Amino acid sequence: MNVLRIALVVILVAVLGQVLVPPVVAGRAAAALHAVTGAGSTDQVAVTAVPFWTLASGQAQDVRVVVHQATVPVDGEPLGIAQATVNWQGGQVAVGPLLRQGRLVAARPGRMHLTIEVDGPAVARLLDATGRVHGAQVTVGAHSVTLTGQLSLGSLKGHVSTRGRLAISPNGQELLFVPQVLDGLSLPLAASLPLFDLTSFNLPLPLRLTSVALAPPVIVVQAASP
Repeated sequence: MNVLRIALVVILVAVLGQVLVPPVVAGRAAAALHAVTGAGSTDQVAVTAVPFWTLASGQAQDVRVVVHQATVPVDGEPLGIAQATVNWQGGQVAVGPLLRQGRLVAARPGRMHLTIEVDGPAVARLLDATGRVHGAQVTVGAHSVTLTGQLSLGSLKGHVSTRGRLAISPNGQELLFVPQVLDGLSLPLAASLPLFDLTSFNLPLPLRLTSVALAPPVIVVQAASP
């Protein structure tokens, strides 16, 4: 009978721990994330860890993060993000740096997938703040992006109105604006304008941009572990 009671207690503790511990850890992670993403953001974190005590060593099968209306530093300037989703599978966090310094260091990389949705005005504010385009205005259309402002494209300088496409740099790190129409004239311009660099997001794992799509009023950018 005593053995049966002990077994039941152990099972009860294991079940309660599995039900209660991952959500508590996820809540703590969401609170820490909120300190970075800004007061206006909505941050949700879900953690899957079986058995739950693997969390003590920083391990989890799956971590899913969803952020709405966040502001993150990019190239030293704020970028407003309409939504960001992160899926991290099979990763492990180094517990020491996390507890001592609050730093997120990947002890085991696993696989990460990132999706960012950002609208035209947010990109325009970043371009203006970084000095790439002064007085920038960015409009996201179904098939192209319109950019106006004071900018330099090769030897052309001054106020221009351009329409073009978005592309990913060969190294998979930069999102580029490639002009196709300049002030109403179709010109085969080879010049491109960097919108932002993925490395400036300071993610815990190296990622590469994999796709970019237009879904007015937002640009949808995806990145994944190489």
